[in-house]
Amino acid sequence: MNLSAMAGLSAWPVTIVWIAAVFAAWALVTYARRALRKPKRIEPDDPDHRRIYPNLPLGQFIEVDGFKIRFIQKGQGPDVILVHGFAESIITWRLIFNDLAERYRVTALDLPGFGFSSKFIDRDYDLETQAKRLSDIVAALKIDRPMLVGHSMGAALIAWMAKSTPEKMNRIALIAPAINPAVVRLHPLAAQWLGALLKSFIVTPTMIRQIYLKYCVVDPPADLDLAVPEFYRPYHQSPEAVTVAARHSWLLYDKRLPAAIRDLSCPVLVIAGENDQVVKLSLVEEFLQLNPAARSVVLPRTGHQIQEEKPREVLAELCSFFDS
Repeated sequence: MNLSAMAGLSAWPVTIVWIAAVFAAWALVTYARRALRKPKRIEPDDPDHRRIYPNLPLGQFIEVDGFKIRFIQKGQGPDVILVHGFAESIITWRLIFNDLAERYRVTALDLPGFGFSSKFIDRDYDLETQAKRLSDIVAALKIDRPMLVGHSMGAALIAWMAKSTPEKMNRIALIAPAINPAVVRLHPLAAQWLGALLKSFIVTPTMIRQIYLKYCVVDPPADLDLAVPEFYRPYHQSPEAVTVAARHSWLLYDKRLPAAIRDLSCPVLVIAGENDQVVKLSLVEEFLQLNPAARSVVLPRTGHQIQEEKPREVLAELCSFFDS
């Protein structure tokens, strides 16, 4: 082999190194720009859930703590506020919202960081901060001492509010209450890292459907094919939605739970699912031991999404509790 050919071959490793270096520099600059830029605020798009669920009210927005909060409201009478759980939205209440609104003035909202409410990747979403925001949302809506219903993570929020500011609420209903750090299967640091790394690339309607069927219900609701795209839309809207959702794992992982929420002074209803794979019955029983005055019911052959799987039973339990 002549010297010129050898020189050509020896240049290949240098070329590869230069290409790798340029690519690494580009990746570093891109990452730095994203990290240093002004935190992106995800603006809600047109709340067009009425294309799928025309019987639900049109979404409205109020601003609290810099977040645009989406909510729907309907009915007259005593105020009932519905607070969804982790990675959910107002759509989780679709099967009981209108029936409740025949007896009460019902408000369902997207929590800060979820649904079509605004999301900031640099804000805190811990238990106290989110409970304070929820309290401020209630005040901004000019609702005095409402009856609150929370599902899963939403139940943890309203239970914390009932403990810290009992004078601001009438009574609370906790559905599949995630009020124990044992519900968190992945450490929040790992969840946050994975959320930032993968973002929305892992979230698809198929994935949401699979998780829902495998972990959340025993008997899926008849409208599941309509609901899945509505649950997916906030994640399709922006990759940061997954990052923000992952930060909420710190809320669920709060080591003060459930011990800090004991002997609540307001009336409490707990609705649990016999086959809940997320909030095991043993965790619900632990909470009930801390609050022996709470009224409780366990629905047979029911998973985590109780209000979607057994809407008639949940509606009956809520109305009986509210009117007692």
